[in-house]
Amino acid sequence: MLGRSVISGLVGLSLIWSTNAVAASATTNSAQTEFPLLAAMSSKGGNCGFINLTGQFAIPAIYDDAIPFDDSGLAWVRRGKKSEFIDKKGRVVFSLPDDTKSPGFGKDDLAVFSDVDLDKSRSGFVNRKGEIVIAKEWKLATSFNGGKMAAVVNDSGKWGFINRAGEVVISPRYVSAEGFSKGSYILYIAGERYKMDEDLNVSLSGYVDYDNPGKVKEAGAYPMGYTNAQGFFLASFDDEKPPYEYRTGLLKPDGTWQIKPLYEHMELDDDPELIPAQKKDGKRGYLDYAGNWAIQPSFTYASGFNGKGYARAWLAEKGGLIDRKGNWLFTPKFALLNQCRALNVAAPMIASPPIQNKVSY
Repeated sequence: MLGRSVISGLVGLSLIWSTNAVAASATTNSAQTEFPLLAAMSSKGGNCGFINLTGQFAIPAIYDDAIPFDDSGLAWVRRGKKSEFIDKKGRVVFSLPDDTKSPGFGKDDLAVFSDVDLDKSRSGFVNRKGEIVIAKEWKLATSFNGGKMAAVVNDSGKWGFINRAGEVVISPRYVSAEGFSKGSYILYIAGERYKMDEDLNVSLSGYVDYDNPGKVKEAGAYPMGYTNAQGFFLASFDDEKPPYEYRTGLLKPDGTWQIKPLYEHMELDDDPELIPAQKKDGKRGYLDYAGNWAIQPSFTYASGFNGKGYARAWLAEKGGLIDRKGNWLFTPKFALLNQCRALNVAAPMIASPPIQNKVSY
């Protein structure tokens, strides 16, 4: 909304890409035999499969939908009506009901699953044995993400919360409920933004003066948001006056600027060294915490690093993997990486990596 900025407190998006890569020093030979890394689709189109560190398909591209492997070695795939979780050799571990989808387990023991047909969709939860532990009764549900609660939506479009037993903790009443970090949610009530913790304590998010970020005021700037392991958080602004430019910067724990808001987009996670950032011309690179370019902005899109030394990056519409110095592991050649949906499938189900100039949340 113009005139009010929004905290970009995202640690990854509703889909988490696998951290099951080998160390950055992996040799070409070991990388060729390494287990599948990412769901991918060739720039020439076709179906989805899983690639290794050399950019070769370790599991053939035979799926209509695919997401990355989680830490336990499970990945969700769909082929026609069949909805399944597979292991790193492509073997089916268990099946979900036909015509359903799932964002996978991530680091949790429960995974959301829901109907592919959005108009008739219902969402529930399964465990890692494929057992339905929370019935498919909600219009929409988010992951527990290791927390005590998951946000759910009823048929009236109101958001509430359930616990791991499927019991309603807070009846659906909110306009929106945004998963913020483990055990923390952002609620929207009558246009105001609130923060709620797992003990159900709700507080109005403070607003901060743009020119004096350590000073809280009642309106006109940005609400406080997610803090990473280093104690920093992002603040994003829509200018209150033309040309209404969107700018993002990094704040210190005391509310003063670590990196001034000069960038069209930034992403923040717990990486202690590198921050993906986008210039006004749409090019992306990586800043260090001093605000200097550690990897020059030359990419159409660049993700955060996965903790093992690799990140996804794009040149135009072809994507590949880079190391922490910005070097390509292989020539970029994929249309989709991380999550994948075949081009011959009608309605989009999983978002492709954003390669447009401005990323909206």
